[in-house]
Amino acid sequence: MKPRWFQLHLSTCVVLMFVAGGLLWANLVERKQIDSDNRVWAHLGWPIWFTSTFKGGWISIGKPERWYEFHSTWLVFDVLIGLALLFTVATAIESYLRRREDRTP
Repeated sequence: MKPRWFQLHLSTCVVLMFVAGGLLWANLVERKQIDSDNRVWAHLGWPIWFTSTFKGGWISIGKPERWYEFHSTWLVFDVLIGLALLFTVATAIESYLRRREDRTP
């Protein structure tokens, strides 16, 4: 019986779960940056930062305009890149498993 095009093996789903966990970790770990005015900023997002939060430091010319910045466009790009990675991994694993199934008598 030929599998349907949207049917996935259980092993593929397990691998996708670990890949999704890695992508969540990469997106939600805080990355700190010190700018030229010795201000500390924390960023979230991978591969593109979609949030920036002011964490402290010396402010030479008053307060920054915003203490927190959120970029929804960059978040959409991050989600699309994550979905593309998941799709690529699923396609690679499924093509390998289906080729292996075709070879066995």
